[in-house]
Amino acid sequence: MHAPLWPVAKDPGRGARRRDRNPRPALSGRGGSGSLPGEHAQGLLHRDVRGFGEHHTDLRGAHQAVGVEVPAQAGQQRAQRAVGLLIKLGVRFVEQQHARLAHQRARDADALDFVGQLRKTPIVVNDSRGFFTSRVFGTFVQEGLRLLAEGVHPAKIEMAALKVGMPVGPLAIQDEVSLTLSEHVAQEARKALQAEGKDRPMSSADEVIQTMIHQFSRKGKAAGAGFYDYPEQGKKQLWSGLNHWYQNTEIAEQEMIDRFLFVQALDSLRCLEEGVLESVIDANVGSIFGIGFPAWTGGALQFLNQYGLTQALARAQQLAAEYGERFTPPKILQDRVAAGAASI
Repeated sequence: MHAPLWPVAKDPGRGARRRDRNPRPALSGRGGSGSLPGEHAQGLLHRDVRGFGEHHTDLRGAHQAVGVEVPAQAGQQRAQRAVGLLIKLGVRFVEQQHARLAHQRARDADALDFVGQLRKTPIVVNDSRGFFTSRVFGTFVQEGLRLLAEGVHPAKIEMAALKVGMPVGPLAIQDEVSLTLSEHVAQEARKALQAEGKDRPMSSADEVIQTMIHQFSRKGKAAGAGFYDYPEQGKKQLWSGLNHWYQNTEIAEQEMIDRFLFVQALDSLRCLEEGVLESVIDANVGSIFGIGFPAWTGGALQFLNQYGLTQALARAQQLAAEYGERFTPPKILQDRVAAGAASI
């Protein structure tokens, strides 16, 4: 059996855990929602594993905008041993932990030992921009912002998400994450694509974020003002200024629900197709516990299975024709349907 990286602390018992209302701090490459500042996170990680010699796995913080970073001076050998860990606890319901494991299975044991001692459930996700949960969850939030830009009443948007089983509405979670962080991630993604000779056009969701920040000075919950107002006394409430986008646009609630589910399920499938994910199980487990994808579906890919692959393909094509290429069915879905498969 593989030896643990360090002794496991004795479990204080269920009662003690219940009394401990404060989640453990997150470790992240460069800070972010609910995480320690990047240099502190890296220091904490490396202080604990530093004495284990040149042949041990190099555990590193990871960040959704840049992936796993290894200092240039570390050398190729050390870079090949690097495993990034992104542990997101800042948003209360997102407690899924990602083990960023690349190609050498010898490194799995070290990373999984570490994660096990944090009492988190790991999934294997290869290094890429946005990884899995941040990337896919972002599509849910952006779809909510697109609906707002289309003139749908914000309360209807939030209610549709809650009705389908998402733990919180897209506008509320955007406030939790902070609008400025989302703007930064989008800018970094655009720069990276431009360096590759590609482009990331501005979307209506990007325009909503920019308007909120730069025209209305509303940056999210931490700033005290976002899509919601946060009175000192009383519950949060949708900001009346969202009438800026309201056009009394009527979209059936089921249509909004389909958009929320399919935009996440199809991007999860792209993650599998691109090798970001290595298994259907990781996609389903990660989507439920890391994103909050409705548990009744069995996970993002199981949702497509139970919908029926042929029917899911047809529905995705309808959504793509109506709303754009983000709903274009990945080739893997088309191939599975052509093969007569019953599941992904």
